[in-house]
Amino acid sequence: MDKINAKIPQKNEKHVVKIIDYGSNGEGIAKIDGFTVFVPFSLIGEEVEILIVQSKKDFAFGKVLNVIKSSEHRTEALCPYFQKCGGCQLQHMDYNQQLKYKTSFVQNCLKKYANINVNINNCVSSDNIYGYRNKFSFPVEEVDGKVCVGMYRIASHKFVPIEDCLLQINARHIIDAFEEYANAYDINVYNERTKNGVKHLVCRIFEDSILLTIVGTQKLQNLQFVYEKLQKYYKNVNVCININKKDNNVILGEKDYIELGDGFLQVCEYGLNYKINNHSFMQVNNQVKHKLYNSVLKNISSNDVVVDAYSGAGVLSGIMSQKCKMVYGIEIVKPAVDSANKLAKENNIENLINICGDCAIELPRLVEKLKDFVVVLDPPRKGCDMKVLNALNKTLPNKIIYISCNPATLARDINLLKENYRVEEVTPYDMFPQTANVETLVVLTRK
Repeated sequence: MDKINAKIPQKNEKHVVKIIDYGSNGEGIAKIDGFTVFVPFSLIGEEVEILIVQSKKDFAFGKVLNVIKSSEHRTEALCPYFQKCGGCQLQHMDYNQQLKYKTSFVQNCLKKYANINVNINNCVSSDNIYGYRNKFSFPVEEVDGKVCVGMYRIASHKFVPIEDCLLQINARHIIDAFEEYANAYDINVYNERTKNGVKHLVCRIFEDSILLTIVGTQKLQNLQFVYEKLQKYYKNVNVCININKKDNNVILGEKDYIELGDGFLQVCEYGLNYKINNHSFMQVNNQVKHKLYNSVLKNISSNDVVVDAYSGAGVLSGIMSQKCKMVYGIEIVKPAVDSANKLAKENNIENLINICGDCAIELPRLVEKLKDFVVVLDPPRKGCDMKVLNALNKTLPNKIIYISCNPATLARDINLLKENYRVEEVTPYDMFPQTANVETLVVLTRK
């Protein structure tokens, strides 16, 4: 039936549909008289009975009521909160199929947004598909008179209490320790009425060390209780308070208090020693991070001058400096640049210069002074600033190594570079198993 004449499915209607494709969040896609319906937690080839839960002008959302014909790739989710909290989208899909989905998704984005057909490598797997995350940020609320750690439902602010998260490293021990402390000492929890109390629990883990940060509107007492609980599981325990009095969705505030421990994690990798605090960026999957960074290193040589755009706290800059001739890091966040400078000093790195400023401004200034150079791009999800892309098209570095956590903006940016560059390599990395997110490395060489 013609889409113009198609009857739009209405809310609360039931339909039996066949899943024919996947959407950008891993949800199944079905057609009802040519009208697109997104069906989360369904798989290609399945026949499912759905309930229309939302209907819009051009598409609708359906909820699976019954799987009539199941895919061979359907598997039982291990997590009791799957489909309830917003953390995972793909636990119902076997892992090999997850990798194929992510490979296909990256390829489709390049075709759709960059109009290029390239052979891409298979998605690089994660050694651990559960218990891989070294960081979490969980909201805290009061439920039935008790302080609880939880997650929010997908696309909502509805709180779901949890006892564990299977994606995190040792989440249950940490949640238990905090909840026992909070309830034993009657800790206040933030709400819209009082606007006072604990908001979030933020945790970072590296090997045998943990940095626990309690985010709220004021300092807390008796933290030795939770500190001693965590000492059962970690050799080095750090407990901090972060003050955030703003009524918004930003998790961390600007003021930190180190209550117990040193307030940072000591990391040693690639021959570098550096420190991570609760504001530092670090890839959440250590195993896949190493695979990704090893690929970056393979694409630079000892004679290269490298510009590390969006360089953060300078970890990748420091790693690359050990192989290439010179590295320039560009980062707009001053505390991150301070950390990068400290990293360089403590590791006696002399071929690294960190620049504090907007990449859109500093990159054009810098590359005008360079002759032959390589650019590494690792921008936020929104992709590169247009001024950055214009500067690259003007100065034409020999090679561009683009690390992206968003295939759509990656493809959009490659589309703006493809006149001057050819795509040599595209490799997805499964930094986030059980979720629809994917990291991608693209290598571009000047035509």
